Amino acid sequence: MKKIFLVAVLILVAVPAFATENPAVKGNFVVTMPGFSYWKGTGDFSDSSHFSFLAMGYEPEVQYFFMDKLAIGGKVGYTNDKVQGSSTKTTSFGPLANYYIAMPKVMPYAGCGLLYESEKTDAVTVKTMSLKLQGGAVYMLGKYLSVYGEVFLSFDRAKNGETASGNRLGMAAGVKAFF
Repeated sequence: MKKIFLVAVLILVAVPAFATENPAVKGNFVVTMPGFSYWKGTGDFSDSSHFSFLAMGYEPEVQYFFMDKLAIGGKVGYTNDKVQGSSTKTTSFGPLANYYIAMPKVMPYAGCGLLYESEKTDAVTVKTMSLKLQGGAVYMLGKYLSVYGEVFLSFDRAKNGETASGNRLGMAAGVKAFF
């Protein structure tokens, strides 16, 4: 809990020192921290779903605006879910790109990424490659801090001895800081 509090204080104190008026312009950064995410699988993953809160792990994204409205960067994630004595640890990383439609208070965006994920349960390790398509909207709380909501669809190919494929449809919400 101390880590979550320190990250929140850092964002609220440090971001205004580096931010500019329009957050989606060349040279700025955007840092995304999901508060929760949920997905449901289809195809070979039809019996799987996942729900996580920030307290279960960290899944930040950091992107740089290489040009106005286009942010390119990546995601690094770690979650640790414990349910009824069973533990599932998931690590993920990969490149992401988002295109923002800059408006005064609400900024819709669309993006894509190629993510690698390794999920370890008590006895099994599953490695997954995913093409992720996402879209959402950012609501600016001030000049630099915002909340967001998004939906995503990923096309997945997993391997743990056998190959499986399917899709995951989900949603996420959290905070984005622009600086």
